[in-house]
Amino acid sequence: MTHINSGATRAQLRNGLARKEIIEALEIASKITGRTIQIADQSNIFKGGEGHDFRLDYSAFKRQLSGDTNIASYAVVSASPTKRPSQDAFYRYLHRIGWIVHRFQAVRHGDVIAENEAFVDGHVRDLIHAAANNPQCNSIVLLAGDGGYTDVVRYAQFQGKRVYVIAWANTLHHALMEAATGYATIEELQPLIARQLH
Repeated sequence: MTHINSGATRAQLRNGLARKEIIEALEIASKITGRTIQIADQSNIFKGGEGHDFRLDYSAFKRQLSGDTNIASYAVVSASPTKRPSQDAFYRYLHRIGWIVHRFQAVRHGDVIAENEAFVDGHVRDLIHAAANNPQCNSIVLLAGDGGYTDVVRYAQFQGKRVYVIAWANTLHHALMEAATGYATIEELQPLIARQLH
């Protein structure tokens, strides 16, 4: 397991990292080589990003953390049962920049609409499992910090794949970090894969 920790404070991240920290943050990207499959648990990333003054830039993520060749980039999402133009526009944007979006209907409990975690997490695990068995794939980049992915990440490693985990610091589970080939937080990689909110 490799961890790239820039050691930067939140203020430094907001203002841009010093040259040394930028070089350290870029090191994780240089370790991702070969033919890569990217898999994102969008609900995990959306929840983890709440309260930050910047957001993950999916275009930059796809470009910067795709190894030598990007085989595919998957975003697994829970879609609202009601019409939400901003959500639909976001999914169209992901599709336009090359992500394959897999949608699962959110569930309704009375007046409350909740993420369909069972289907989303199950499908993310299925995608990791399929990538682990894909002879064309060398590396898997998992955009999620959920500890429920630990066993399938270990399976992928057993199949000879390198698995890199990228997640918000507040969602990154310790067991998943330990199981991965390498990991980094979105906060640490902010200059590489994020954009400021206005």
